[in-house]
Amino acid sequence: RALAQIREVAGYMASVEPDGDAWLLIESHCPICVAAQQCQGFCRSELQVFQAAIGELGQVQRVEHLITGDRRCVYRIRATPVS
Repeated sequence: RALAQIREVAGYMASVEPDGDAWLLIESHCPICVAAQQCQGFCRSELQVFQAAIGELGQVQRVEHLITGDRRCVYRIRATPVS
């Protein structure tokens, strides 16, 4: 939820919702979309930053991507199983 709040302030119209044993971070707007269309590095870096923020507590996977034709960007965040 904290990550969604940070992204909301940055203009991404972000929210979170439960998805079974995971959470979805939903970004309904991308203020850097034009730049991201020219440089996919922005999107790769974004995913890496999210994973770094979650750390070893979980796994972040992009499941929808605005640049590839989806209507928004969505990330599934699933907790790392405790062994």
